[in-house]
Amino acid sequence: MKKYIFILSIFSFVLTFYIYTLFSYNDNKIILNEDNKKIINTNTISMMYETVAGSGEYQMSNNISWPQEGYIFNERLSGCENGGTLTWNDETKRVIMESNTSDKCYVYFDVYVEKSRPFYEEIATWSISNITPNTSQITNDGEYGIYKANDDLGTSYYFRGDVENNYVLFAGYFWRIIRINGDGTVRIIYDGTSAHANGESNTDRQIGTSSFNDNHRDNAFVGYMYGKENANSYTEAHTNTNDSVIKTLVDNWYKENIEDKGYSLYISDAIYCNDRELDSDYQGSGSYTGYGSYATDYMGVNRLTTNKSPLLTCAQENDRFSVGENLKNINTNGDLTYPVGLITADEIALAGGVYNVENDSFYLNTGNYYWTMTARCSVGLITSSFGIGNSGKIGGLTLTNSNGVRPVISLKADVEITGSGTMTDPYVVK
Repeated sequence: MKKYIFILSIFSFVLTFYIYTLFSYNDNKIILNEDNKKIINTNTISMMYETVAGSGEYQMSNNISWPQEGYIFNERLSGCENGGTLTWNDETKRVIMESNTSDKCYVYFDVYVEKSRPFYEEIATWSISNITPNTSQITNDGEYGIYKANDDLGTSYYFRGDVENNYVLFAGYFWRIIRINGDGTVRIIYDGTSAHANGESNTDRQIGTSSFNDNHRDNAFVGYMYGKENANSYTEAHTNTNDSVIKTLVDNWYKENIEDKGYSLYISDAIYCNDRELDSDYQGSGSYTGYGSYATDYMGVNRLTTNKSPLLTCAQENDRFSVGENLKNINTNGDLTYPVGLITADEIALAGGVYNVENDSFYLNTGNYYWTMTARCSVGLITSSFGIGNSGKIGGLTLTNSNGVRPVISLKADVEITGSGTMTDPYVVK
């Protein structure tokens, strides 16, 4: 009888211990619902989220769901008070806890930061068309691509049409990639304090408005820099002595927003073409001199109005604006104070614009008039440069009229970036 009682006692003890262990373990393990995303029992776990990427500071969260995006599991910091282990299952997007006893665990998540890469590596992944587009016609809705043409430094790759993968966020502003320069640097145009869709009409897409110069009655004033008014020769009129009104505005903006804030280390010197070459075919005569108030057409008229054949090369050394006097063995004027300029009318034409033809389906149409650096003509005491209209057509703008200003800069080829270049995921310069 005593033996029976002893055996019964042992059985009762074992049963009691088993029941206690079972309930104790189940009360403290992490249980997930059917979709494996929510924590049912939060008594055993605290979720710690990094407040700012790279800060190393964490805040406890009341969230009962495992983060699905935007965060990454920090295995080094995560742990349990009584020796339990935590691992992240990337397939189910949840933490797995393993413990032989009741435990309290802390799970740390860092803000996910995409790994950066040099811009030139991204460029190498682009699909470049071998087709030469018809620049006598505007681009249509949905027509877009990256094409190639020669510039003064080599082969340039330019964006054309309704492209949506050329957004850049740099120095706190949004920009659009115009093209990759022949030396591999990245030419971008200002596009606002926020991202804007193609064809969106918004004055935020320019830094302000300005005249090109304060005089429209003399050929000298088509210059981004200019020489002497009422000159007696072409050279005297177009010597780069005086800053234009628009150059002064662009330089001041660059100094305040790029140079003074330490962003200039990302910028490369480049050629900005203020083409003032004379069009010898003007009215069948070569007698139009390009100085004083003489009637004159510049070569931009020949390329963009007559022949619809835009170029990225700049014919005259005096018109190749840059900070240095030589880029990749190409002589330039070295007259810029800062490495910043304006877009050319040829770049707008290659992007999908056509002289005197409306086009709302390409990325350079902002719904505003704005300036280019390309000289146009002087007729009847009215001198003009090329610009783009509010309907997306290339045309002439009288020098003293007030129009939009969009600075153009060139990023170094090896700047580190993240993102995919879209409006919602722009290339971000790190």
